[in-house]
Amino acid sequence: MGSIEGRCGIVNVNFNNMTAIDNRDFCFKCHRQEDASTKEGDVYTVNGISFNKTYNTFVTFGSDGQWFTWNKDTKSRYKQSTKSLMPITASCFSEDAMILVHAHGEDWSLGAASAQKRQNIIRMFVRRCEKDDVFKAPKNK
Repeated sequence: MGSIEGRCGIVNVNFNNMTAIDNRDFCFKCHRQEDASTKEGDVYTVNGISFNKTYNTFVTFGSDGQWFTWNKDTKSRYKQSTKSLMPITASCFSEDAMILVHAHGEDWSLGAASAQKRQNIIRMFVRRCEKDDVFKAPKNK
């Protein structure tokens, strides 16, 4: 689940026991620019989440114009994109998980007045993923 508060939540669903709380459920902050010392900064909407079925990872994308690759099992971030001038409004992995497509355009996250000032240039990017972008082998202990 993604939110307008720059947070995501992972909820594991057990259809056999819908009242049970799963200890693998967790929330995390993303799509934020915070000053580490003051904890103040900007919070951006999470516009969506795309799942990579091959490596069991996922990408979040948002109003900050960035995408982040995450691993829910290790609860870690693998990669992030450079910041775009426009929000990322849609994203999807190919079936083989080696291509990530994302669309940039106006999402009205800054309100109507701001949206009318910006040029609404819609762009679509196709990015070939390296394995390190979407998967990291566990460290040997």
